[in-house]
Amino acid sequence: MNLRIALLFCLIIMSVPTSGQESCSKYYNLEEGANFQYANYGKNGNKEGSIHYKVHTVSHRDRDTEAWMKITYKDTKGKEYLSSDYNVNCIDNVVEIDYESMISSETLKQYKGKKIDISGSDIVLPNNLSVGQKLDDASVTMTMDMGGTKMNFQIDLINRSVEKKDDTTTPAGNFDCYVIYSERVTKQMIKQTFPSRLWLAEGVGMIKQETYDKGGNLMNRMVLTDYSN
Repeated sequence: MNLRIALLFCLIIMSVPTSGQESCSKYYNLEEGANFQYANYGKNGNKEGSIHYKVHTVSHRDRDTEAWMKITYKDTKGKEYLSSDYNVNCIDNVVEIDYESMISSETLKQYKGKKIDISGSDIVLPNNLSVGQKLDDASVTMTMDMGGTKMNFQIDLINRSVEKKDDTTTPAGNFDCYVIYSERVTKQMIKQTFPSRLWLAEGVGMIKQETYDKGGNLMNRMVLTDYSN
């Protein structure tokens, strides 16, 4: 399934002051050099690979911050098979995550080398979260040139809300999390909807993410295994 969800929400990182500056984000570490590692598991519980996030470039303007992250995807043998970049902006204590982060690693790999136009609306995450809070939708549209034929692929992230608080444990430790629910709707030939839950901890970021089929059965699970600043 999708190694990149969100990532979706992408939502991946912790917040620490950088170079004497007060951090703009509670949930994203926008410090240059920060590293986060995740293991990805399929519906049968078998490990399907790993994902490594690294903050490689950071710029500040007043209290606003922009960070660029490199994502590296590895197979079960530890061999890198894909890498990509996206940016995270923090403006007035609201994080805006690049809409391109919604595109899965499988999709990027499938259309690697093709001419692609991408547009959309960013994923927005405020610093102050509370149970029952509704969050803005997000979307991304890819238009691919298939040798004279245009093909569109759209992803909508809808019905986003803060569902509950929950304690969860991964190989990286035990964390007090907010659980963010959303539905990922893909449109390419046919329309499919995949519910998702994201465990997000203040000071660390994304701890775990689960994606389900329309019947509520687990399809994919991604968990934090290690992180450093």
